[in-house]
Amino acid sequence: MTALTTRQRDLLRLLLESNKPLGAADMADELQLTPRQVNYGLKGLRGWLARRDVLLNSTPGVGAELICSAEKSLTLV
Repeated sequence: MTALTTRQRDLLRLLLESNKPLGAADMADELQLTPRQVNYGLKGLRGWLARRDVLLNSTPGVGAELICSAEKSLTLV
């Protein structure tokens, strides 16, 4: 089982706390990263979430959001 990096955990926390899709630039500003670093971190996070039956939905021009129940989101923290 793979563990999340610190960056991926920070991205997951942002996505869990948000009630709307977040763009890479917004997440980058919040975490003091570049959008490219955010996108790279989301790639690894997507696989980790998929193994837990959680979808990381990314829509170009809109942003990324988690698709899961409230109960499931509590198990990710």
